[in-house]
Amino acid sequence: MTAVKTLAVAAAFSVSAALVPMFSVIAPFSWFIGAGAAFALYPYLARHPKHGLAAQSATNATVSDSAS
Repeated sequence: MTAVKTLAVAAAFSVSAALVPMFSVIAPFSWFIGAGAAFALYPYLARHPKHGLAAQSATNATVSDSAS
């Protein structure tokens, strides 16, 4: 799920840079902007339990199995 969140944010940066007329100067570099955003954001989301995979693991660990 962390990778999906990272992809969504990076895509938003790339699409904004490519489609917003104010950013026409950096539009040719939108792919690099998105890749840089993903490169910077993924480690943050992976490390912080509130936002990354650790939050999902903690939630799954607290659910008890009633079949036992």
